[in-house]
Amino acid sequence: MKAISKLQCHSGRFNFFAALFFAVVLNALFLLHAWEMIPYTRLHDYLFAASMPVVLIAAFYLLFSLLTWPYVRKPLLVVLILVSAAANYFMHSFGTVIDTNMIENVFESNAQETGALMSRSYLLWMLLMGIVPVVVVCSVRIRRGQRWWWSVLQRLAGALGAVLVILLMAVLFYKDYASLIRNNKGLVKMITPANIVSGTGHYVDERYLQGSQALVKIGQDAKKGPLINAGSKKTLVVLVVGETGRAENFSLGGYARDTNPELEKQQVIYYPNASSCGTETAISVPCMFSNMPRERYDANLAHHQEGVLDILAHAGVSVLWRENDGGCKGACDRVPHTDMTQWHLPQYCHDGFCLMMSCCIALIIMSMPCTTTE
Repeated sequence: MKAISKLQCHSGRFNFFAALFFAVVLNALFLLHAWEMIPYTRLHDYLFAASMPVVLIAAFYLLFSLLTWPYVRKPLLVVLILVSAAANYFMHSFGTVIDTNMIENVFESNAQETGALMSRSYLLWMLLMGIVPVVVVCSVRIRRGQRWWWSVLQRLAGALGAVLVILLMAVLFYKDYASLIRNNKGLVKMITPANIVSGTGHYVDERYLQGSQALVKIGQDAKKGPLINAGSKKTLVVLVVGETGRAENFSLGGYARDTNPELEKQQVIYYPNASSCGTETAISVPCMFSNMPRERYDANLAHHQEGVLDILAHAGVSVLWRENDGGCKGACDRVPHTDMTQWHLPQYCHDGFCLMMSCCIALIIMSMPCTTTE
């Protein structure tokens, strides 16, 4: 630690090493995936591959030269290093795509879900990729020039040099980069922390900056259908929503391990040709209860538009939503709902997390069928 505390570095050199760390270490996964997509049939392909870390270093150096000023430099880098290290862990370990949907999932996760991810491997990763670099950044003393205007000129010269490097790479390999990005659109979402900043910006804009939007009402003409048997008891329908279950791990669908023994006893009907709108609860649940098909699902619209439960309520059907997985994500906001984790059942609930089911539970009490023209 004493050796680190004695390190001194000029501002330009500090920015360069920071850019090198972000480009080569925190974006190693991006580089590896990008290199795998190059055919390597000629010398030009090898030069193109070699240009990628150069472009990343120049881009990060440009950004740090423009954004990292005294009293702002180190706090900004600390935040970027920590969030980038965390994102890298999930990208490396689970193949997670960091986009607006994933950022929404992060903001809407509860303490129990977050705690479940705190594994030994995650903590070790954060120590090596996050904490250690942060300690180095905070310990290095950055030398300042005697004249402020000279430091500004040096920054501008460094930024101009980075721009020239990027332009040179664009002249030499523009067609290669255009083809690579066009044919692999998900590749740019692997560039850290650009993916985090972009996803967070879109999430904040959609959720907070666009203002409160008027609720779009649908199916207001819904009404109860004729009774199947006059005078019979009311119909009770229980819909269990398991949006976090993956079809590839269901023995009902052919998975090798017997993962659905109890369902098999009930002789349930398994529908294999169904797909969710997303891999996270914040997207999949609102989509399930919206009137939009998967191909044209608009998450922003779903946040201020009525869904299936609202239509049932319009028809006079009694609806009750019960859940134990962090909320219904807006699907049940306008109907009676309850959080089962608040029941404090010791045989099922521990530390605020209930093991009755690993998914949301919706109970829909219906007196009879209903119809609507919308």
